[in-house]
Amino acid sequence: MNANDRRHRNEILALSTKVRRLESARAVLNDVEFTTCPRCTRQLPARGEDLCHVCGQADDVEGEESGDGERTQADIASRVKELEETIESQAVQISRIRRRREELIRQKQTVDQELTVAMEQYDSAYLAEALAIERDSAALSQEQIYLSRIKVLPSRVEQQKQRAESLATDESTTRRELNEARAAAEQDLSNLQKLMKLFLDCLLRAKVPGFEADDIVQMNPPWFLPEVHGGSGDLATTSFSTLGSGGKKNLFKCCFALAVHRLAAEIKTLLPTFMVIDSPMKNISERENRTQFEGFHHLLYELCSSELAGMQVILIDKEYCPPAEELDVSVTSRHMRVDSDTEPPLIPYYRGK
Repeated sequence: MNANDRRHRNEILALSTKVRRLESARAVLNDVEFTTCPRCTRQLPARGEDLCHVCGQADDVEGEESGDGERTQADIASRVKELEETIESQAVQISRIRRRREELIRQKQTVDQELTVAMEQYDSAYLAEALAIERDSAALSQEQIYLSRIKVLPSRVEQQKQRAESLATDESTTRRELNEARAAAEQDLSNLQKLMKLFLDCLLRAKVPGFEADDIVQMNPPWFLPEVHGGSGDLATTSFSTLGSGGKKNLFKCCFALAVHRLAAEIKTLLPTFMVIDSPMKNISERENRTQFEGFHHLLYELCSSELAGMQVILIDKEYCPPAEELDVSVTSRHMRVDSDTEPPLIPYYRGK
């Protein structure tokens, strides 16, 4: 609407200009006496006094003199003023509308942002609630699986109770039989007496220092560990726990192992047919303790040629003591050195580094 009013105002202003030009032209040409045509320059015909000399029409001298031009200009000015007031009023209204539009746009943007935040919060709350429901559902499913698995436990527990009662009966029976067998074994001390005698014999024949023929060997239940008491009134007791010397303790243990094998061979019971003796001469010098060194080896050779003839003995020691020539015993000796290729150690690639 504003553009139409402006165009209308501009058309009126153009018309006003044309009117002023026409009046100016008329004022200029009003007193001109035309004798020839201004277009073709030919001689004009004679006209009457009240006719136009150019076009031959009646002159409106009264209209020209009556002030129509001034009224037309006044009307034009009034109309232009009205149009300008209308245009100015419309401009003010448009400015207000634009400000209101901008304000509404800002309000819309604020509402859109609030709506976006609200939607995000709603989505987050919905997602959190959905996840919580999903977790609860998974937990319930897992609990259902667990309950389905353990629902058989009562019957299993009842079965285990019945089995425990049966085993308790068997256990009491076995314990009773074991106690009876233990009591019978404790009453029959013949094998234990033989073992104690054989142990003392091994200690004496191995020439282990500190032991005499009148010493007393005891092996008390329930562990049956050997203890040697002095027979001449000596209160000292020799056992695995009281021996402090490394060399004497090794010989003590080796003699007890030989006594066990001698007893097994005598009563013909089952034991391994081989024995490994590692470093019996630990902390015992073959030069300073020659008697012990030779005594233990001679004992071992004598037993291997007589009572323990069917047993293989592997002896690992720092020095070799050959058997007596009169003994019927097969001996194989191997010398092992760390830095030798012809006499390699037990582990061939080991060189002490």
